Amino acid sequence: ARIEEAQEIWKTRVEIARAQWHDRLKLNAEQATLFDDAVNTMNEKLYYTAQDFADLLASSDSLTPEDTTRAINDMTTVLTETYSDFHEIFEDGQRDEVAMIELTDFIDPGVAEPLIAVQDKLENAALRRPPRGAVR
Repeated sequence: ARIEEAQEIWKTRVEIARAQWHDRLKLNAEQATLFDDAVNTMNEKLYYTAQDFADLLASSDSLTPEDTTRAINDMTTVLTETYSDFHEIFEDGQRDEVAMIELTDFIDPGVAEPLIAVQDKLENAALRRPPRGAVR
């Protein structure tokens, strides 16, 4: 229910951010479509990245620091690829502006849906971690 509520808020937030960026970048119709397609592709890839992480959690008894680092790497790779997609869409004069886009404004909270099924494992993994500075 919280994800659905967040998605409704997100839709409004995205529409505002999208309109602001379309105006700020002075996008033509083709660029606007490509911009929206890049955002949609980013969300789709993030969903599948979350699904892969959820599958790992479901099949594992514990979450290692390596697992977490790899999951974060997978997510940031998607964001980096989206910036690359944007740079292919826009002209040189727009690229400095594109670098200022905060992609998290465009992340659909629904990409986290796969994690709902393993939420207890995710919470337990966070609780099992040693405190910072603790010697193992």
